[in-house]
Amino acid sequence: MTSVAGRPALQPTSRPLARLVALAVSIAAFWVGVAFAEAPLAATLIVLGALALIVSLARPGAATYVVIVILYSNAAGVAVRDHGLPQLVGIAFPLLLALPLAEQLVLRRKPVVVTAGLPFLFGYLLVQVLAAIGARDPVDATDSLVGFLISGFGLYFVITNVVRTYGSLRLVTWTVLLVGAGMGALSTYQAGTETYRNDYLGFSTVDLPGQDSRGEHLVASLVGTPRAEGPIGETNRYGQVMLVLLPLGAFLALGERRRGLRWLALFLTALILCGMATTFSRGAALGLVAVLGVAVAFRYLRLVHLGLLGLLLVAVLAVFPRYSERLVDLQGLASIVAGETADAPGDTGNLRGRLTATLAALYVWEDHPLLGVGRGQFDKYYPEYAGLVAETTSESRVAFGEERQAHNLYTSVAAEPGTLGFLAFFAVFLVTMAGLEQARRRWRHDRPEVSQLAMGFLLALVAYLVSGIALHLSYERYLWFLLALAGVAATLALRGDPARDLEIGPSAGWRRVRTASQPVGAR
Repeated sequence: MTSVAGRPALQPTSRPLARLVALAVSIAAFWVGVAFAEAPLAATLIVLGALALIVSLARPGAATYVVIVILYSNAAGVAVRDHGLPQLVGIAFPLLLALPLAEQLVLRRKPVVVTAGLPFLFGYLLVQVLAAIGARDPVDATDSLVGFLISGFGLYFVITNVVRTYGSLRLVTWTVLLVGAGMGALSTYQAGTETYRNDYLGFSTVDLPGQDSRGEHLVASLVGTPRAEGPIGETNRYGQVMLVLLPLGAFLALGERRRGLRWLALFLTALILCGMATTFSRGAALGLVAVLGVAVAFRYLRLVHLGLLGLLLVAVLAVFPRYSERLVDLQGLASIVAGETADAPGDTGNLRGRLTATLAALYVWEDHPLLGVGRGQFDKYYPEYAGLVAETTSESRVAFGEERQAHNLYTSVAAEPGTLGFLAFFAVFLVTMAGLEQARRRWRHDRPEVSQLAMGFLLALVAYLVSGIALHLSYERYLWFLLALAGVAATLALRGDPARDLEIGPSAGWRRVRTASQPVGAR
């Protein structure tokens, strides 16, 4: 069979092959139903996963968005934690990204993208390898290192090599906002209806006051408020995951030319803000204040904008009055500094515990300054060094017999990979944020939508760094995913005109994918 221009015509799909595939799918569905007869939800999740795999095989580019939805919603973790799916599911789903990566690097023979942060991230990996060799528990350190290799370095490298155009970057950003807004809407609905005993298939878990460590018993409690944990299962981390989306949504709306999409971005951002508020996270609130302060310093917010934002925040605090009470509890910090915690107002007990863990991490770093104690090893040193803190200050609070984290991004990074790891880790932030600032200034007048998106990512990183004052380094896949997208935004903007949908190529130049003046297929 021939076709126009002498090209061979596409052959029709083989009916026997189609029937064979249909038969195989039917048999597989039958056995899934048999195996999970008493767990229909697990069977449904397996079928949905199989469909996602089929779509990814048919269109490798779609696998990027499938993985992003699963990653940011923690759907794989929920399936394992709450619905009995094998642990392999939670580990293996990022492997879907191998499909678009192979399409880009092997089939299309495109060059490997090296962002400004990648060399420092590789250095951070090497430092952790060296630190693991001398770790107190080398098996645990090695397991943690393998996890970073997959969900840290590997995720960063793959994302920066499959998201290659400005159009795909915007679509990925919209995808993440939609996922975040969905989580925020669910948490807000749960809080509004007070249906805290319903975790909505595991996507809206709650930290209930009076609940024991296993989450099995709820005793009568007149103190405290249910705090949303979302699909992640940890209140403060859920708050941070939502927080970093706020500047992305706001600046995506600011740079959007179409009114409908602009209002959609603002609506999604409002849902994310409500979802963050249900966590009552003080670290997230601190990060939001920092974001607003930087936006004012860069003259993106004027007095009228601050007034409107102030009204919005007052409305949120009115809906969630316990949030304002938790923020007021921070006055306990002044009492701790003054050494007068007896009968002092505020949440001094919790704050003293966090301060003790932070100081213990600094003592660990002082004794192991170069390479630290190894990845994931601080909790094993906590009892010993928290005792030293107790000897030096009466304002400490030690959880004896427990292994605790540093509860601080900076001290936890200093203690575990040491000074070398600390420098490499924050160098990734530094060069990425410097690139975003250059991109913001470069395209502020000619391509304002590009400048606004760069500023959104810059503020998202600021939000993470500030909220990290109250959180140690964990759930890293969210961090490295954010840094990867920020690195793509900076690289796209600094190597060409991203608004013309140019593709990241070698450092020497760019390769045009498609512009208004050049149709697809033109040379």
